[in-house]
Amino acid sequence: MSFADQQLLEAAKTGDARGVERALHDGAEVDAKADYNDTALNQAALWGHTDAVRVLLDAGADVENAGGAAMTPLMNAASRGHMEIVQLLIAKDARVTDGLLSIIHTKVGILEENAEGGMVNPEAVEAWKGFLEYLQTQRLRQDLPEIVRLLAESELPQRRRSTEGLAEAARRGFDVAPGADGLRGMLDDETSETRQHAAFALAHHLAHHLDAAGAAAELRALVTSEDAPRQEGAVESLAYAARDGVDVSPLLPTLVELLGGARPEARRAALICLHRMAQLGLDVSSAAVGLKALRKDADPSLAGLAEAALAVIAAKG
Repeated sequence: MSFADQQLLEAAKTGDARGVERALHDGAEVDAKADYNDTALNQAALWGHTDAVRVLLDAGADVENAGGAAMTPLMNAASRGHMEIVQLLIAKDARVTDGLLSIIHTKVGILEENAEGGMVNPEAVEAWKGFLEYLQTQRLRQDLPEIVRLLAESELPQRRRSTEGLAEAARRGFDVAPGADGLRGMLDDETSETRQHAAFALAHHLAHHLDAAGAAAELRALVTSEDAPRQEGAVESLAYAARDGVDVSPLLPTLVELLGGARPEARRAALICLHRMAQLGLDVSSAAVGLKALRKDADPSLAGLAEAALAVIAAKG
């Protein structure tokens, strides 16, 4: 190892960004290895030295180098909770692996146990849970092109898993338009879970593209489907679309109609959607009559949902 390489590794470990720049200028290899196969980027990420990480990334450092304990720079940073560095690495296409998710999931579990014993602040637990959620979302974003490909090309069990993956992607706000045709093909699957996932993801796509020809009619057909899983998935998706800021008011009359329908599953899905829309500030006052009728429903959960939605409407005047 050259003297410049040694200087680079030491500067990265101590967070001396200028020292990193000097060592690189003096001929250090950006991915020179220290003990246990660590690079300067592994060290800077582990110790939370953001400026040094920026310099190394700009110099083309390998974001996937497996250093000590087979830890990549992203794993080094994430295990210590260095969020800004995690974001920098993911922006450079560092992979969120199963191993990384397992590390953070285990950490969350330990923190939860310690919080129950009063040894950890519950707010810290929630922060790490949010961090895990962020990483899971980024993993799904990275996997999305492959999920879409498998939906079109794989055997039926994999297509079903891909359909579920696209539904989860839709829940997390991703554009699932590339998988729309494949989702249409899964609406007739023999398993109810797959039909519900397919309807949810497809409805999410349609709700975000209501200005496209035929989108509103196709979405309305899903929402009023005689197939309960399809209908439930589509109506639930409308609530998520409203959460994302999509104007789903063109479907409001259809939802109001569902409130008076015979199927409790459809009423429940419409109630949940209307409640969510009301919470988000959308005008759902046209549903008030139907909601008031459901306050006396024999199903206490339906009655409770109706009461909650009416309370939100009343509070918003």
